[in-house]
Amino acid sequence: MRSTELEALRMDSQCLASYGFGSDAQIFARKREIAALRAKASGG
Repeated sequence: MRSTELEALRMDSQCLASYGFGSDAQIFARKREIAALRAKASGG
């Protein structure tokens, strides 16, 4: 798949993937935590 197709798929499935994880604010906070861990792991 091309990156544009992957991005569209990610956006389409985001609501289903976050079902049951809490409010939008909680999901956003968790995404920030994951991004920070990813940056730390890659040395950034």
